[in-house]
Amino acid sequence: MATEYNKDTKYSLIYGENNNIISMCRIIYNNEEGYINMVYVNPKYRGLKICQIHMQHIINIHKNITNTFVLNVENTNIPAIKCYQAIGFKIMRKVLHRNNKFHTYNTLNKVIKSAKKQIIYMR
Repeated sequence: MATEYNKDTKYSLIYGENNNIISMCRIIYNNEEGYINMVYVNPKYRGLKICQIHMQHIINIHKNITNTFVLNVENTNIPAIKCYQAIGFKIMRKVLHRNNKFHTYNTLNKVIKSAKKQIIYMR
């Protein structure tokens, strides 16, 4: 079975010594939003603000495509929530998902003013 490349999905990885992954994330474009998921920082590098730097870089290089970025984070993942809030994400709503057991997620978004679009998207 062939897998079709989706031009609306982008991956970003930061490599360290010996090609070890330090940080990674994926952004998917859906309508007018950039949905960020699969955010990961190698445990050896956590607490060094690498996630903040990487996420801000992703937003900067993709802000000509969209001015709204959205992500979900489990409500118990306090370090991740603090990271996202530190770069301007705001909690929009709490969502309850059922996947073998119930999990509560926070949906966060960040709206930026883009010279290209000049619109502010609010939910």
